[in-house]
Amino acid sequence: MIVTIGISLLLLIGVFNGMRQGAVKYILKFVGLIVVWLIAYMYYKPLAQHLTFITFDVSNESALSFLNSEVVFYNVIAFAIIFTVSSIVVKIIITLINAVTQLPILKQLNGLIGGVLGFVIFYAVIFMVLNFSLLFSSETIQTAYQSSQLAQWMVTETPLLSDYFYHWMIQYK
Repeated sequence: MIVTIGISLLLLIGVFNGMRQGAVKYILKFVGLIVVWLIAYMYYKPLAQHLTFITFDVSNESALSFLNSEVVFYNVIAFAIIFTVSSIVVKIIITLINAVTQLPILKQLNGLIGGVLGFVIFYAVIFMVLNFSLLFSSETIQTAYQSSQLAQWMVTETPLLSDYFYHWMIQYK
C-alpha cells in the first residue's frame, strides 16, 4: 500500500514537473547533460596537465594512497571545472531557447507534452529502481513489493521494458 502511494506520488510529481518545465526544456536539459558530459570527458586530460600549480598532498594513511592520487586529483578537478563551465553555458542557451516556448499556444502544447514526458521519465526511473531493488533478497523489499499491485504490474507488464530488462539481466558474457 505504501509503495503504491509512493509510486503514484512520484508519477504525479513527474507529470507536474514536466508540465511546469515543458517538453522543450526537458529535452534540451537531457541533451545538454549528454553534451556537457562529452565535452568534459573529451577535454579533462589536457586541462589536467595545466593544473599542476595546485598543490596536492595526501598522507600514506589516506584511502587514496593506493592510487596514483596526484593524477586522479588533477583529472577530477579538470573534469569538474569543464563540467561546471559547460553546464552554465548550456543553461544560458536553454533559457534563451525556452523563452520562445512562452508564446500563448506554444506554452500550452509545450506543457502538455512536457507532462507526458515527465510521466514517462519518472515511470522509467521507478521501473529501473524496482527491478534493481528486487535483485536484493531483502525480506523488507520483497514484502513491500508483494503488497503493491502497481509495483508488480510495472515490473511484469510494462510493454517492451519488462521483456528487454529480463533478457538484459539473464544475458551473461
